[in-house]
Amino acid sequence: MEIKMISPIKISQGDLWATKTYVHDFVESPDGSKILYRYFPKSDNQPPNLTDMNHGAQMWMCAADGSNHRMLFEIPLVWRESGHGSESMVWLDNDRFYYNGILFSTFENRIVWFLPNPVDERREISAWSFPARKKLFINIRTGLNAGYYWIDPYGDNVPELHPVIGRDEMLTLLGGDSSTYQFTYIFLSTGGSHLYFVMYFNNREWGFTSKEDGTDIVPVGNNDMRLKPWNGHTIWFDDDHLVYPCYPEAVAKYCDRFGNDQTVVGGKSNHITVSPDKKWLVSDSFSVVRLFRYGSTEVVAELMTDAEKPLPDSKFHTHPSFSRDSKRIYFIGRNGALAAVYCADISSFPE
Repeated sequence: MEIKMISPIKISQGDLWATKTYVHDFVESPDGSKILYRYFPKSDNQPPNLTDMNHGAQMWMCAADGSNHRMLFEIPLVWRESGHGSESMVWLDNDRFYYNGILFSTFENRIVWFLPNPVDERREISAWSFPARKKLFINIRTGLNAGYYWIDPYGDNVPELHPVIGRDEMLTLLGGDSSTYQFTYIFLSTGGSHLYFVMYFNNREWGFTSKEDGTDIVPVGNNDMRLKPWNGHTIWFDDDHLVYPCYPEAVAKYCDRFGNDQTVVGGKSNHITVSPDKKWLVSDSFSVVRLFRYGSTEVVAELMTDAEKPLPDSKFHTHPSFSRDSKRIYFIGRNGALAAVYCADISSFPE
């Protein structure tokens, strides 16, 4: 089968460094009219020096066609903003979105509230439930308050943090104390019944699932948790199944939430995501963005014309993600010596 090349359009403005947010997010508003991305506006710091706490990332918004760019706010430096993009955002409706402690109204053009973020903690948003459930899930990576929490983001006042899974509980499960532990990614299943989360402990990543309330925690993989693939690149397919990049085979696999019944569902993969209609799988590997029909290892298309060239800084991954109608793919790609946010239209491909 011939591999087609898709020429994407550049979404982010100008010729300075820009990224989208994390692979699991919808960067577009629920009605598909607005796009969010991060922009690094200092022309003397390209690519951004991520060890410099003053590199000054900003949150920007534009129309879906890449017009009408508007800076919304400076991203607070206390978050130790990284280029990797693990910091995530979520649209609550067509007006408001939440990004790592900030609730912002695009209609009112203001910060509604700012969740306090102590300097010894790193609070992130990795998963959310459906609006009727009114929950966003937060991970506090380190410190005495490390763990997973949920908040109700729909009010006009700073929300309370409700504990879901705590530091002592997980350290006991993993076998004791450690100076290297971190509470990292947490993702809610598509129907909202289960969580998948990743602990970094003793220089390894350990994947677990639990019920939405944090009970019934079980490791994903074999009983002694030695399997490597269970990390932040894993996504939910539905309430009972996961899709993940399997190493060293470098293919996408499907399994139940315990790690059993593994089936190959896509080709060479690193960051992966499945379209909302479950018909497509997109993946990246060393800045090559590939499109597969879900369940096949045959490449349908490559989405970058200079795909074999890695991004200028390995900390910036392409992080592909689908539009809500499954017809477009957003990703980070090369823009000369820098990086920009691109959109590829796949609506013309036969299903």
